[in-house]
Amino acid sequence: MCGIDSPIAGGIFLKEIFPSTHQIRLENYHGLGIEFELALKISKDIDPSENKFSNLNLLSYIDNIYPAFELIIDRNADYQNLDALSLIADNAWSAGVVLGDPIPNWENFQINNLNSTLYWNSEPALHAQIKSANPLHSLEWIINHLGQMGKKIPKDSLVMTGSVLQTRKPLKGDKITYKIENLSKVEVVIS
Repeated sequence: MCGIDSPIAGGIFLKEIFPSTHQIRLENYHGLGIEFELALKISKDIDPSENKFSNLNLLSYIDNIYPAFELIIDRNADYQNLDALSLIADNAWSAGVVLGDPIPNWENFQINNLNSTLYWNSEPALHAQIKSANPLHSLEWIINHLGQMGKKIPKDSLVMTGSVLQTRKPLKGDKITYKIENLSKVEVVIS
């Protein structure tokens, strides 16, 4: 979508992590978009220099999994004329995260096989399987990416795993709900 041949990563800052009841004021963002993701809370420090990671042992590093909105600010970018350096300077457009409740007993599910549903006002619901974003692959990528820079992922960090549905730009008055099965959801109203 952005014409870049590899993934990129940005930081999530503590003051930009909001609960599902958070009010999003459109005028506080320039070019706001919403992505529909899972957030993984890390249970213990991950030091890429100490281990080889695979999907199997990655699960032992996850404390909780949440349905989440990633708030992005693309500043109304021209998607036909993007470059990696601009995205890096803009922290990969990251403007925060809205978290739902943790998915209960997530350890008992095959994460990629879970289904998500997006409700946007009264539009017909959209459905996607979580495997569209392959969250464990995203976690493995970020571990390796930070490891190449000699960095680790500290305990209690949140890792966003990529949108399972196309990014959308909200308008004032939009009510948006993103559900993972009947297990958990995240909701916002745009004002």
